[in-house]
Amino acid sequence: MRRKPVLHMKWFKILGVVLILLGISFFVGSNYIRSQVEQGKTKVRKAQSAVDATNSAASVDPNLYLFSRAATGPVQKQINDGKRDIVFFQSIAKNLDIAGWAAVVVGIGVTIWAFYRDKRG
Repeated sequence: MRRKPVLHMKWFKILGVVLILLGISFFVGSNYIRSQVEQGKTKVRKAQSAVDATNSAASVDPNLYLFSRAATGPVQKQINDGKRDIVFFQSIAKNLDIAGWAAVVVGIGVTIWAFYRDKRG
């Protein structure tokens, strides 16, 4: 007579719930990253407009323009670095969304399968 693998199915149920919770935590992390990225975009936009305004105002005099470009160069480098960081973190948020959906779908599938298998015996 074959024994029913109750403990085995219990672990699959637990695994399914853990995967669902992991997927939800991926969604929460993704939303947090997106909110931070939006704040960063606002800061970059403001800084870029300030640099552009400074360079535009100084463009009437060639000597002043060269001085302006030299003064705003380090700031422009930080703005460019910020833009690269924004793209990087947007890709992380997108990957977290994909992983979140995958974890939730697999978790639901494993949980349903474990309950169905457990009832079937």
